[in-house]
Amino acid sequence: AGNAKMVSNWMLSELLRYLNDDKRTIESCPVSPDGLASLLKLIEAGTISGKIAKKVFSTMYAGKNNDAAGIVKAQGLVQIDDSEALGEIIKQVLAAHPEEVEKLQQGKTKIFGFLVGQVMRQTRGKANPGLVNDLLGQELAAKTAKNQPPSVSGS
Repeated sequence: AGNAKMVSNWMLSELLRYLNDDKRTIESCPVSPDGLASLLKLIEAGTISGKIAKKVFSTMYAGKNNDAAGIVKAQGLVQIDDSEALGEIIKQVLAAHPEEVEKLQQGKTKIFGFLVGQVMRQTRGKANPGLVNDLLGQELAAKTAKNQPPSVSGS
């Protein structure tokens, strides 16, 4: 994987945490360097999110399989990047939470995170979080524009 910061974060947080919990050395790690590299490439390519990668890593570490792509495919963990599909889910979430949408339009910005969370829950964590943020922002902006009274221009 080309992203050095991501690699070091994974080595320091996930990999070392697992090794420490099991009192293992890096040499006895059940995840091969190639296995870890393939997992990180899936994150980098946007195929899976970091959260999903942690589940895949757990399976790999348990010694069941070192093929990250195979695990992702077998467990149906590919990230949802389809704007139309996510747009429909976002519309459903907004329709189900009119009070929260109203509070957000009144300036309570923390509600945005709640709505993102609802979309992530609907997709069982498989939605691309960056895309959800963008699409949700666009949908809310469109809703807000529709709710504004038309401006009266002229003298």
